Amino acid sequence: MSRAACVLAALLVAQVARADEEAAQRVKLARKLVIAGEVILGAGYAVSAGTSFSIGLFCGSEPGDPLCGKSRFLWGALPLAGPWVQLGYDHDFASSVALFTVPALVQASGAALIIAGVVIGRRARPR
Repeated sequence: MSRAACVLAALLVAQVARADEEAAQRVKLARKLVIAGEVILGAGYAVSAGTSFSIGLFCGSEPGDPLCGKSRFLWGALPLAGPWVQLGYDHDFASSVALFTVPALVQASGAALIIAGVVIGRRARPR
């Protein structure tokens, strides 16, 4: 093998090793994004579901109370869309906007991190 061929082979091996290292770094980043997204989505879901269930349990003690119906508070158990549906029921109350909008935005940001992690992870894998 000639000297030029050896140098070219060494450069190709170094290039492949560098590409593998970059792919490994992207996979690590993707895992971190997915884990962070799961934690954030779960925290937002826990706040939303807990708020909905506690309001549903303690609200509407008088029969026929139009402001509180236990069945409509079960929407809080639905991730991502539940707080927005809940807000649709309670749009007259300023406190409900804070109670349901903040967890909905937290859940959406967690879902965005999960999606970003999956996309980055798929691009990092060799084809």
